[in-house]
Amino acid sequence: MSNGHQSASSLSSELNPVEWLPDILEVFRQQLEQREDVYLRAHSNNPGVVAAHLRCVKRYLPWVKGPNILDWGCYHGIDSWAIRRALGSRVNLHGCDVQKTPPTRFHEASGLEYRYLTDLYSLPYETGSIDTVVGSGVIEHVVNPSESLKELHRVLKENGHLILTFAPNETSLTEMILACVGGHGHPRRYTRRGLRRLLLDHGFLVERCGFHDITPTLTSDSVRWLWRVPGCRTMIEWMTKASPWLERLWPLNLLGQNLYIIGRRVGYVHG
Repeated sequence: MSNGHQSASSLSSELNPVEWLPDILEVFRQQLEQREDVYLRAHSNNPGVVAAHLRCVKRYLPWVKGPNILDWGCYHGIDSWAIRRALGSRVNLHGCDVQKTPPTRFHEASGLEYRYLTDLYSLPYETGSIDTVVGSGVIEHVVNPSESLKELHRVLKENGHLILTFAPNETSLTEMILACVGGHGHPRRYTRRGLRRLLLDHGFLVERCGFHDITPTLTSDSVRWLWRVPGCRTMIEWMTKASPWLERLWPLNLLGQNLYIIGRRVGYVHG
């Protein structure tokens, strides 16, 4: 799809997470009605978290081109739902995960072709068959990021994009709060410099890297009790609404909860 980048860029400017929020929350509701899931329940309880996820899709959509898109480590396939909503039938959506997840409402709504991974690294896709890979909150969980990135480099076409989002920020306000109250943060966290080097060392030229989401989500089991602290919910809800502006303000954005990075697959590095 030669004009995929332009089409995605145009659609990104039209994507309004506020307008899409009721629809995706309804899919959350249907999925939880079908099968209880602690992760989905925690995230859907805070519409601000879901809206932030949609804003993240809006941010990276200009780099999404088809026809073949892989939602790597997709679990339920929330990103696939939003990508399908934005790009329609012109793309083929593939998803994979080490979780043996039965078809979900997100899979069904997005027309996702889901594959259960029986190997921690090997992907069941032909070399150079994928145009864009999206990994939402995945890189920090894989056992060996280097091996995973080698495989993603293999399946991507030359100049195809690797988009990683929700990579935990080393200086995240959320991680600081978790540490202070004895919660369970992410054992693997990143700086912008470290994330850039990681991609460059595996054949990806970085085209964009930055912070997203200032607001602590407090979705972890170990800190969910904070929602009952007087004034805490009001403060979090206010910060959630202000997050799109707060994450642009230096040095405040250094406290951002997550990092995103967009790399272009190359065969060699020059310069």
